[in-house]
Amino acid sequence: MKKTTLALPLATLVLTVTACMAEVDQINGMTIDEAIDDCQSRITKKLTSPASADFADKDELDIQKKENDGEYWQIRGYVDSDNKFGASLRSSWYCTVRPRVDDAPLVHINVKQGR
Repeated sequence: MKKTTLALPLATLVLTVTACMAEVDQINGMTIDEAIDDCQSRITKKLTSPASADFADKDELDIQKKENDGEYWQIRGYVDSDNKFGASLRSSWYCTVRPRVDDAPLVHINVKQGR
C-alpha cells in the first residue's frame, strides 16, 4: 500500500515537470528553433562553400525577443566555413525574424565574412 501511495505523487511530479518543459516560446505560431533554422538556411546560401558550414550551437547564440511594431527575434551567432581557397574562416551573423500570422516571416540577415 505504501508503494501505491508513493507512486502517485511521483507520477504527478513527473507529469508536472514534463508539462513545464513542453512550453515553447513562440511568436505568431513560429518557435525560436524554427526562426534559427530559417536564419541559418538563408545564411548558408550566402556562403562560398555552403557544405562546409558549421554553425554555433544554440546555447552559444545571442537570442533576444524584442517588440517594436510587433514581436520579433533578434539572433546573433557565428558560422565557420571554407573560403574559395579552402581555408576555414569564422563569420559573424545577425538575423531578425518577424513572424507573421497569415504570411511567411520577414527575415533580414547580415553576414560579416571572416578575414
